[in-house]
Amino acid sequence: MTYEEDHKSLLNDLKAGDRNAIAFVYENYRKLLTVSAIVILKDEEAAKDLVQQFYIDFFEQRLYLRIRSGNNLKTYLVSCVRNRCLNKVRDMRRSQKKMEKIIDKFPTAEAERITIEENDIWTKDQITRQKLNAALTQTYREVPVSAKTLELRYFQGLSREEIAERTGVTVNTVKNNLKRALSILRKHFKNANDK
Repeated sequence: MTYEEDHKSLLNDLKAGDRNAIAFVYENYRKLLTVSAIVILKDEEAAKDLVQQFYIDFFEQRLYLRIRSGNNLKTYLVSCVRNRCLNKVRDMRRSQKKMEKIIDKFPTAEAERITIEENDIWTKDQITRQKLNAALTQTYREVPVSAKTLELRYFQGLSREEIAERTGVTVNTVKNNLKRALSILRKHFKNANDK
């Protein structure tokens, strides 16, 4: 009999700390959890990072001990990841509202002096507050996780390492999120200038 056929044994073995059960849970549910996270977050890298962090918490904090014997493990895992995704989306929306308030208070003269070190997309073009607001709003629509990273980096002044620590992702993911957000901004400004 395999774990696919006997979920009760899987849960019992998992609670007993059986390495085979732990490996089974990781290998057999990882893809499902990642796809579930992608559907909500709309960002593959962020979804992978969230699922990875969930597994770390699940095994290190022994969250599996909280599952009641009659409960379905698969349903529990999907529900946990879904809740984490919804919390992340809620946090992103709050951040977006904060960003909009910051932009509304942002003086035009300051906006014209902004530069971004990674891609220098704002060094050549003078930016008005209206263009900045439109570009950031578009970035939040297309890649909310990347836009949040951009906010932490350039509006809150955090380093890549600090962002990685705060958001629970790798420094490499932070770099990728910044590149993605900057790419959307660049495209938005190019389209605005072409009009």
